[in-house]
Amino acid sequence: MIIRVRDERALLSAPPSAAVTDLASVTAEPHIVFRSTARDSTYGKVGVTTVEDPDGPRAILDLSCDRVFTTAKGGLCLMSDRGVVTRYKVLVLDESFQVVEEKPLPGMPKEGTVSQDGTLASTTTIVNGQCDASGSFTTRTTVWRIQGSSYGALEDFALYLGGERRQGEQLNVWGVTFAGDDTFYATAGSGKRTWLVRGSLSGRRLDAIREDAECPTLSPDGNRLVYRKREGASDNTWRLAVYDLRTGTERMLPSVPLTDDEVEWLDDDHIVYGLSRTGGQAAMSDIWSVAVDGAASPRLLVPAAFSPAVVREARSTSQLRGSGERTAQ
Repeated sequence: MIIRVRDERALLSAPPSAAVTDLASVTAEPHIVFRSTARDSTYGKVGVTTVEDPDGPRAILDLSCDRVFTTAKGGLCLMSDRGVVTRYKVLVLDESFQVVEEKPLPGMPKEGTVSQDGTLASTTTIVNGQCDASGSFTTRTTVWRIQGSSYGALEDFALYLGGERRQGEQLNVWGVTFAGDDTFYATAGSGKRTWLVRGSLSGRRLDAIREDAECPTLSPDGNRLVYRKREGASDNTWRLAVYDLRTGTERMLPSVPLTDDEVEWLDDDHIVYGLSRTGGQAAMSDIWSVAVDGAASPRLLVPAAFSPAVVREARSTSQLRGSGERTAQ
């Protein structure tokens, strides 16, 4: 895949907003959907840019999200409705970015994902405490069929370690990535222990594959998972690892700065992730990319952006009719 990327220093020192274009032009080819972190009127709004020219013109939607995730078949927008009492909700989006359903969330949005065929969705919220190195937090992760029935909280599923059911522990579950109509991968945690698990919706069970792995994401070819692991004794330093589902082998990637726990595959050879800036631009973040073979250093991919979702299919003009597109001021 050929991706045009300009000089990183020029991108980081440039004005915070890229040129704006129409939605149809950027979704007529593979594209990246993200949350804008530019310090202007687009902050927090959903943006879209092409995979081929990720730092080029972007479309900005009239839709603000804490987290966004989409496929060519639909997506999710997780929101905080701030007022006297802050309420949280998730908007279910169709293939044209239109809101087709709204659901309340029980806590602060952490992440959301949709299966590639657009039939299954999952949200994770923090309902108690903070999701940090202390491990003192409580999640509620729910899977449901789009405009259909819910499978309930994954924390209520049975956890199996080495084929034996683990009981009597308070489970947290997060980092869901779908692998079909029934199978998914996720992180299950109890205290400071975490496991990469394979889940079955119909069986309501989680089978541990290996320990010390968080926030997995399945590759486009369905053969590998990328996830993060703690580096050494530090609770706040992470490395990325790639796990081959066919061979059961794990390969660590070279250390990269990592401030977001959601990692997405750009293609079968590269992953993308969010990285916060420092100093006076700490409120901004950017999307970076690195090759999974570890042969090259990370590169800046989409400046002033966060929460990437890679859509590898073009959307037709008819899909985008009435999509709520706007031009940034």
